[in-house]
Amino acid sequence: GPGEKNLIAMIPPNGDDWWHGGHQLKSASDDRSAALVESIANKQAPKMRKAFLDAVKKLRSRSGEEAVLEAIKTRNIQTVIGAFQFDLFEEDLSKEWHPPFTNAFAGGGEVAAASLGGVGISMSFNLTNPHAVEWVKSNVARLVTEVGDGTKDAIRDLVERAFTEGRPPVTLAKDLMEVVGLTTSKAKAVDKFRISLEEQGIAQDRIDTRVERYAKAQLKDRAMNIARTETLNASNGGQQESWTQAKEQGLITDAARKRWLVTDDDRLDSEVCEPMDGQEVKITERFTTGDGRQVMHPTAHPRCRCSMALVPG
Repeated sequence: GPGEKNLIAMIPPNGDDWWHGGHQLKSASDDRSAALVESIANKQAPKMRKAFLDAVKKLRSRSGEEAVLEAIKTRNIQTVIGAFQFDLFEEDLSKEWHPPFTNAFAGGGEVAAASLGGVGISMSFNLTNPHAVEWVKSNVARLVTEVGDGTKDAIRDLVERAFTEGRPPVTLAKDLMEVVGLTTSKAKAVDKFRISLEEQGIAQDRIDTRVERYAKAQLKDRAMNIARTETLNASNGGQQESWTQAKEQGLITDAARKRWLVTDDDRLDSEVCEPMDGQEVKITERFTTGDGRQVMHPTAHPRCRCSMALVPG
């Protein structure tokens, strides 16, 4: 969009901030490109966040507490999960997440293409390239599946514990409606919070109000976690795709490499990201994270704020 193009125009059109002939890019240019990629991701994050919260709201309203209660009475966990109509939930997410995810991916690709102008390489990022199209499609599908499965796991865990504890069906139905949309850990946190309030002897209506607020805060946090992580993942994925296209077109050589850049502040992950600082691999190769995983580009963990720079060959 126009906002992204204005940001991309900030990239210097000359080589003043760059080294050529195989030398690494100066940090000022690295920082500028990283800031642009992050800005593009941040613009799309609110749309991803809202889409998730809207989809959860629909998931709850479609099911209804009465339908969930009837499913609980069967004492069959799969029947309880089925009462929430996850197929429609995942359809909602796929439909609403595709545009912002595509925009973040395209924006990152355009930043990378524009940055190549600093070393005298002229190219346009091709969003219709079959590999680019497949990247967006497969990553949206991955995210939808991960979010759906995480939500189902949270329901399954709560139902199993409730059956073991002998929690009344009416109480369980109410609890499920509060935590649906959360991960297992967040749903457990809500349950633990309720139990702690009950142990303090607080009035039931007051407990219900406080637990409802706490559950909403947990849901908003999950929504933000997904949005920030995945839009930055998409914009960095666009950078990767742009460099791959440049290599396929013969615009950069096999000697070109990409370098991992960390955000060096008090939020830097000391186990996963800090050991990767300055790590260089070939354009088509994967980085190795501090905990031994292989990733093609940032992000390396939830809310990771790392970036990449190109080291031309």
